[in-house]
Amino acid sequence: MASTEVNLPFFSPLDCSHHSDWTDYTLLMPVCAVGNIGQLTCDLIISTLLSRQECQLVGRIYSPSVMPVVGPNAFARDGENALPTTSTEVYESVKHKLVIMQQRSSYYKNTKQVYVRELTDWI
Repeated sequence: MASTEVNLPFFSPLDCSHHSDWTDYTLLMPVCAVGNIGQLTCDLIISTLLSRQECQLVGRIYSPSVMPVVGPNAFARDGENALPTTSTEVYESVKHKLVIMQQRSSYYKNTKQVYVRELTDWI
């Protein structure tokens, strides 16, 4: 019987030819918790920078430890054909030297250590 398991990289860039060096960048990432303040803050920063054309979606994080989410693009303007929103996305602002990770869902309780290891390895 063939396996249906898919082995995706933790970070999947949207454009494989675009290689960013984020050595001097600051990483902003929310902590998924009650109240969602971190997530709302990242949404506000991303929305503001996108409206000024000062950041772009550069990739997505995939981990079997994170609960999957998919839906309409959170930042699309009327009539804009945009990619769907997923559970964890990565935005880059070259102008402000920021990497913004927006995580919209939590990890599964029993996989916390795996997710933290994957995330720290990526960072």
